[in-house]
Amino acid sequence: MTVLKLAWRNLGRNRRRTAITGAALVVGVALSIAGYGLTDGMLAELLRALTRNELGHVQIHAPAFPRSRALADAIDDPSAALRAAAATPGVVAAAPRVFGYALISRDRVSAGAQIVGVDPTAEPRVTTLHEQLIAGRYLDAEPTPWPAGRELTDEERALDAQITAAAEAAALADIEGIDAPPPPPVDPAAARALAEAVAPRPRRPPRVLVGAALARTLGVGAGDRFHVLAQAADGQSEEVFVEVAGVFDTGTPAVDRGRVYFHIDDARRLLHLGGRAHEIAVVGSSPERAGAIAAALRRALGDGVLVRTWYEIRPDIQRMVDTTEVSMVIMMLILFFVAALGVVNTMLMAVFERTREIGMLKAIGMSGGRVVAMIVAETVLLAAAFAAIGTAAGVALDVYMVRQGIDLSRFTGGFSIGGVGLRPVFHGAITARGVVLPGVVLAAVCFCAAFYPAVRAARLPPAVGMRQV
Repeated sequence: MTVLKLAWRNLGRNRRRTAITGAALVVGVALSIAGYGLTDGMLAELLRALTRNELGHVQIHAPAFPRSRALADAIDDPSAALRAAAATPGVVAAAPRVFGYALISRDRVSAGAQIVGVDPTAEPRVTTLHEQLIAGRYLDAEPTPWPAGRELTDEERALDAQITAAAEAAALADIEGIDAPPPPPVDPAAARALAEAVAPRPRRPPRVLVGAALARTLGVGAGDRFHVLAQAADGQSEEVFVEVAGVFDTGTPAVDRGRVYFHIDDARRLLHLGGRAHEIAVVGSSPERAGAIAAALRRALGDGVLVRTWYEIRPDIQRMVDTTEVSMVIMMLILFFVAALGVVNTMLMAVFERTREIGMLKAIGMSGGRVVAMIVAETVLLAAAFAAIGTAAGVALDVYMVRQGIDLSRFTGGFSIGGVGLRPVFHGAITARGVVLPGVVLAAVCFCAAFYPAVRAARLPPAVGMRQV
């Protein structure tokens, strides 16, 4: 107790020097906590945008689909995977998806696009697409009324054969050097009626969601229509006019300029997929639960499907997160090393000023160990007191960044990191690690730094110390 009292009193002997050193420690801790908070907030937003805008925390596919992206490589019984996901602890929601590719056009403008079929009821529980609409409304819960094709009559089969023969004759006539009889005439009205019987048009245009950049390219908005030409899973071509229900802006350029969302049943009808699905997106209570959820789904579903976590799908993002966290620790250690040099300088000056006093203490019986304890205690008290003030200041900065954030919208409309779109307002996050770690590390660094001046003081011979004026 006597050592602690001496240490505390010694801090007040040169208050200006103590205040200057303490101010440096306060700034170091506060900036470290604020930096941790901002970094944790940015990483949390990156993972949220990655998983809640599209990926989910876990994805289920047919084994060949991630590599081939072929329409035929689909999950035959997606309902079984959905039931398994619903029964898995930690799973919040799951939603099926189908994918395809199409040529879309309006007037004289055309573009390639990815078709994504989603369940309008389940998808909002998995992703935030419904929150990113900037015009119009979300997809209807019910699919488009789309009559099924019927069996052809004998006359229609004959007409189908005639149309096929005409197409073959026309193709042969186009090949140089091949003489072919002229194709038999085909009544255009009869051909259109046959096409309507085989693949009837929907009773109304299917409603879709379009990315903001793609909408600008086509010159469409909510309520406008455009043409979609897609290749189905069986190799046939399907075309349909669709109506824009809404326009979305995710902030991810590749999505906003090249994606069209359909009701999953409309997309299945267009792509001839039946009841199959290409993907089941699963969301858990947090990204950290992804590994446990994936392991449980692998046990439940077996080898018939491929189950992957978000960090297995995007290992580059996981590496980025790990690298950023390590970089923050290194920067904090460098900052506190510089602060520790200031503490060492302060304590050395204190030892030099109190050389006669230390010599007298040793002369009346204070051991070298107690001298070391006194100097170390003085240093630790200095670090702890100002680390507490710095922690309070850092938490205050964190609270401000959580509530207000850093708004860069006047400079840019958004950022893209690893292809993931981020909003131009960065918010912090308050975590136990980010608040406690800087203060603890500072105290530990200062504790270690205190031993050099402490040992120097402990080795001072009493006679030499008492001769100092």
